[in-house]
Amino acid sequence: MRIFILIFFLLAFNYPVISQTYVAQFKSAESKLWGFVNIDGKEIIPAKYIKAFEFSEDGFAPTYSPNSDAYYMVDLDGMPLKTEHYFNIKRGYKDMYVWGFKDGFLPIEIRGKWGYLNVKGEIVVETIYDYASQYEKGYGLVRLKKTFGIVDVTGNVIELDSDVIEVKPFSEGLAPIRMKNKMYGFVNVYGEIVIEAKFKTVGYFSNGLAWARSKSGNIGYIDKNGGWLINPIFSSAKNFDKESELAKVKIGSTWKFVNKNGEILDVYKSQLSHEFHEGLCIVKENYLVGFINSKGETVIDLKFDAVRDFKNGYAAAKKSNKWGVINKKGEWVIEPKYAVVKDMELVNVSD
Repeated sequence: MRIFILIFFLLAFNYPVISQTYVAQFKSAESKLWGFVNIDGKEIIPAKYIKAFEFSEDGFAPTYSPNSDAYYMVDLDGMPLKTEHYFNIKRGYKDMYVWGFKDGFLPIEIRGKWGYLNVKGEIVVETIYDYASQYEKGYGLVRLKKTFGIVDVTGNVIELDSDVIEVKPFSEGLAPIRMKNKMYGFVNVYGEIVIEAKFKTVGYFSNGLAWARSKSGNIGYIDKNGGWLINPIFSSAKNFDKESELAKVKIGSTWKFVNKNGEILDVYKSQLSHEFHEGLCIVKENYLVGFINSKGETVIDLKFDAVRDFKNGYAAAKKSNKWGVINKKGEWVIEPKYAVVKDMELVNVSD
């Protein structure tokens, strides 16, 4: 017993204790610059960036400063990631999105070639590829010329079948692929085609299901064996929400919801334009918005000018032209005082 206690204390003193915090980007109403605020309302990084994107669980966020000519990854203290390498990161059209760290890895580009950086600023997968995706549960995707591969946390790469002409990122251990026959299927993390390429297009797996478009052109939902769990009768479809277990689907020109039993539901008295997230869906009437649950019951009164979907238990909300953050009771946890507030991200903190 004494030996066990000694080992326990040695481990406790030699390994950092990991706690978690919630952090969101905000835009100052005065300066129009971006900073970061935590769930207690403390501005942990002042508004000093032209652009700022969400923190990853790894504790870094992409930012662009007024005196900068490139994006930098900063930690929760606003300190740039130390690295010996000058690199670019993936950015969408007009910087609508910027890729940051995920699962401890950051896709980076140096002189036109892609690889990966770790949270210590070290290159762990050499920049030799023409494309590199974000990691998902320990696996990323790379492409060299016309050959796709799956890369793990050690940098080991498994080449995919030469007939694969497109691969999308992993979700729940499966990645959508398109073959030379122009049809879609799925590959697992070992590079094995586990769902035959027999669909016109597919979505990502969410809560064990993925939408897929059949050869007839209709959309249904398949399981991880590639079989139809919900028959293809829809013209459009979205992912399933884990908490409500509902997905938004379009029948003809009308949007409704479907559950995992394939039952089509109307959950509200008027057609909804939003989806369920974390069990709640945004509704709007008379220019005010609130939230309903999967039974169509109003659980957060329609009293806000605008809201974002819930993420990690919180949602940004707008009142009197200012943004703050609410909880699932509709209570302000950060009073509305900002020009913009984004989603609350869960971030790991080493104590």
